[in-house]
Amino acid sequence: VLTCVAGPHTYPLTAVWGAITNTGPTGRQAALTFSIDMGSAPGRADIAGSAADPLAGITLQITFDGTKLAYQSRSLLLPDEFDLAAAGTTGAGSGTAITTMAIGSSSAQTKTGAFSIVRITFNIASGASGSVTPTAAVPEALATSFLLNVTSSVVANPIPTLVVPP
Repeated sequence: VLTCVAGPHTYPLTAVWGAITNTGPTGRQAALTFSIDMGSAPGRADIAGSAADPLAGITLQITFDGTKLAYQSRSLLLPDEFDLAAAGTTGAGSGTAITTMAIGSSSAQTKTGAFSIVRITFNIASGASGSVTPTAAVPEALATSFLLNVTSSVVANPIPTLVVPP
């Protein structure tokens, strides 16, 4: 007789680069879209019982080469559920720049399943070329309208490398 133990619930966070465009103040921009998969029902019993786990808010921290990229703006991709976003960057122009973004809802809305959260647009520095591989961390993630901490369950997958042509 074998007793199977269910693995821990995880919520994968992924990112995808869009095409480099000839826009923005430096002449080139690239957008990075973040998505999360909160899974299907049943989720964690301590979060939403037999229902799917709903995301209520998340904080993202993106670390990148600030000599090649500069945070420009963010676009929330679920304005019906998430309408609050604050962003700030430290180390702009240095080899290690960090943009931290907090996303939530002014009306305590939540979202279940797999969905895109935010698109972050970066300006590419004039004359910059080569590879840029940002990293993502999740300092905080909250589920349900009761704001239960599920930070340790979010798994930030590696961000693909952006190749900036000369």
